Amino acid sequence: MVAAEVAERGGSIATIDSGWMRAEIDESAWERSLLEARSPRVGDPVDGAEAADIPSLGQIGFPIDPEFEARRSEQIAGWRAQRDQSAVASARRSLVRAVDAGGNLMPAIIDAFRADLTIGEVTQVLLARFGSFHPRMRAPEAVES
Repeated sequence: MVAAEVAERGGSIATIDSGWMRAEIDESAWERSLLEARSPRVGDPVDGAEAADIPSLGQIGFPIDPEFEARRSEQIAGWRAQRDQSAVASARRSLVRAVDAGGNLMPAIIDAFRADLTIGEVTQVLLARFGSFHPRMRAPEAVES
């Protein structure tokens, strides 16, 4: 578990000072965002059909209380169902056009959020066009004195 590895590395302060803690947090957040961006959502077309439910992302990083996850998933599914689907689809198409045009994306991103697209839905559009960047941490170079 994370606590054991932190202890093996000399404790919290040592892992923060070395950059290990930040790298672990970044890696965990990155993995989760990729799964969220690529996971089908309620209402999203999946091979011509509707996704039946929001898939569980499993445990990445820190554990999530299963009851909280289930309750929150139901709330999000309900919220997605009550959105103006026409406005959501229109804003998504506008965002795709803006990305393809290569200009300033902020107006289209702001409009997408105003139409109730989620961060994951906006991210899906951006990843489809631009791909992703995942920086590799490297050890600091030795300083010669």
